[in-house]
Amino acid sequence: MAIYCLHDDILKIKNKELNKDDILTFDDGHYSLYKYRELLKEKNCRKILFLTPSYVQMNHRTEEPDLSIYYQWDYRMNGKPQWLTIYEVEELVKNYNVELGMHSYYHDLVYVKGQTEPERMWRMYKISTDKNKMKILCKMYDIKSALCEQGYTVLNGYITHRNYDQFTEFIKSDTYLCWKWFKDYFGVPNTYAYPFFQGSIELDNELFKYGIKKENIFGKREHINNAKEKER
Repeated sequence: MAIYCLHDDILKIKNKELNKDDILTFDDGHYSLYKYRELLKEKNCRKILFLTPSYVQMNHRTEEPDLSIYYQWDYRMNGKPQWLTIYEVEELVKNYNVELGMHSYYHDLVYVKGQTEPERMWRMYKISTDKNKMKILCKMYDIKSALCEQGYTVLNGYITHRNYDQFTEFIKSDTYLCWKWFKDYFGVPNTYAYPFFQGSIELDNELFKYGIKKENIFGKREHINNAKEKER
């Protein structure tokens, strides 16, 4: 059995041979999953969409987004949503045998000392729309999940240390909001995938309170491009 995480790379399953006990997972809730949804019918294996509720669009789609600019700085600055609508999520569940799981409510991040890769500069949009300032910050900080490490956060446009109480309170708030959203719209969830594949003991303990079992908490999963082809 292999567990794959595809994010917005659904086209990569088109010619991929999968076993019945493999699991396809899609984090965040990118529109590409809906656009190429017919590919899901060809794969007779478990499929889980780990949704971030704060990304989900709660109205009907008025125009199809340009998928070629996803994760680019210009997309983040222009604010053109490339996330699924709640109606598209409903159709994926109803007609394409897609399960839903939690992927945090905000998918928020904190900064840690280190070297950030240049292509990840888009993450700095939470601090500033000044491109030069973002370049400087990228040389000083890397990012991690806000549910994984205390780290440094943004306060009034400046990086500031986050204490342990702020860290744990964020975990409680984010988890509750995520669980409540799922309960209200799709029923009580029973699976969870860490944002950025990064978890913590504090997050696990909070998830246990909501009935999420350890075996249903997903961390790092295989990238479908790096996996060995199945033997025929």
